[in-house]
Parts: sequence; structure tokens; C-alpha cells
Amino acid sequence: MANRVFLLASDRLTLSYQEADDDEVVCASSYMLPLYWMMLFDGDSIVEAEVVDEDGMPISYPRLVAPAEKALPLARTRWSSLESIIGESHKRSFSQFIQYLEGRSGEFVQVETYELWMMYEEGEFLPLLGEMLNAFNSDPLAVRGWFKRKWVSSTWEKFLSHVITFKTLDNLQDIETYRLCGYSWIQPVPWEDE
Repeated sequence: MANRVFLLASDRLTLSYQEADDDEVVCASSYMLPLYWMMLFDGDSIVEAEVVDEDGMPISYPRLVAPAEKALPLARTRWSSLESIIGESHKRSFSQFIQYLEGRSGEFVQVETYELWMMYEEGEFLPLLGEMLNAFNSDPLAVRGWFKRKWVSSTWEKFLSHVITFKTLDNLQDIETYRLCGYSWIQPVPWEDE
């Protein structure tokens, strides 16, 4: 299993990757939830999804779902927090991501997490998802040390550690675009055209 996650845009509220039509799959990621995807959701976006395993047994896991009319403005309001950490150089990829999603969006934006959820021990993924979404409710920068140096706050450090390994704020300026936006799956995506 590749432990992929998929960003979906659809008029259907409950949709798994396997059920999605080609035009409903926005993009994909492997082994992580890209930062821009997380900007679309809040704690109320975590919903329980269900799949049936090969033995016919139902399996429940958390998935992210939000109305597009709420998700896209939410992401825009969160940009300044993320920009304070990753830098202005990523503004273009954020704009491309949002514009692309606006052009594709159905009524709902969703993240299919089943394969990623399977990587975690039972009971670990849901709290992690909540912590990652709650990072946006706190200040991303903190002042530390004798010299009152700005550094990533502990909440954001934990959040970002699921996407990138970094030592200083300068490292975050160089974050790869796929860690922010994901990558193309079925349809080409504008942030890979460069």
C-alpha cells in the first residue's frame, strides 16, 4: 500500500477515492497531509467514514470534509499565519492551489485519509488530526532564549514535523511544493508546470 491521501472536490458529501470520478480527484499526496490542504479544514471538519474490508467487515476511520464555500475562505484567512513561517516566496503556489481548487470545486472539499490512517496504531490518527487542525488557532511564532529570537512555536513545530524536517526558519523557506499542495494524480496541476 502506498499510503496515499487524496484531495477531492465533489457535490457528494460522502465520497471515497475508490468512488470518485476522475474529475473529482483534485490531487494526491503520499505519507502526509500537505499544509495547504490542512488550511481548508477545522476541527468540525473531521467526520467518521466507513469502508468494508476484504472480509466484509466495516472499518471506521476519520476523514476531512467541509463545504467549499467555507473551506476556501478559511484557507485564505490562514495564509498570513503560514506565510510568517514559510515565507512570501510560496505565495504563488498558494494562489495557484486556491485558484485551481476554486475552478474544480463541487459543493464539498474532502481529504480521503484511509491509507494514511492505516499507518498509525489504533487511536493515534484522530488525535493527531485534531492537533494539526488546532495549530491554526495559535500563534505560529514564539520568542525564545536570551536573545529573544523568533522561532516556530511548539504547537506549529509539532504540526510541521508531520510534513517537513527543519532546523531553522530558513529551512522552511525551501519547503518543496508537493509538501504544500500535493501532486497531480489524474489531472495536471498548475503548481507543477514550473
